Amino acid sequence: PRALRLSAITTALMETIRERRPSENKQSGIQPLEMFTVVLTALEGTLSNPSASTQLPLLQILDLTIPHLKPSVLGHTFRTVSRLFRGILTSSSASGEGGTADGLGGNNALLLHVSST
Repeated sequence: PRALRLSAITTALMETIRERRPSENKQSGIQPLEMFTVVLTALEGTLSNPSASTQLPLLQILDLTIPHLKPSVLGHTFRTVSRLFRGILTSSSASGEGGTADGLGGNNALLLHVSST
């Protein structure tokens, strides 16, 4: 179930990237920077309605994407990423959500991914 959720969210993010591209570039490979920006946007959207079952796969994708970015990108986006991570930690601790409905994650998993990313 965890891999299925990760796959579904990854597919949705890829479709979002392709929809935003000009028509002549829709089928070209997805670049790490594109995935990084769409994941940040998605994570930002989860802050108003926090859910570990949505945030955890996004953090996993972010964790896989970051090593492929130029250091200058990370430097320019540090404030945004930091704010998102603080928001995720704050919202997860305030929600008291100990786990997800399917038992595949929760506050501990979020904390692990935020601290390791």
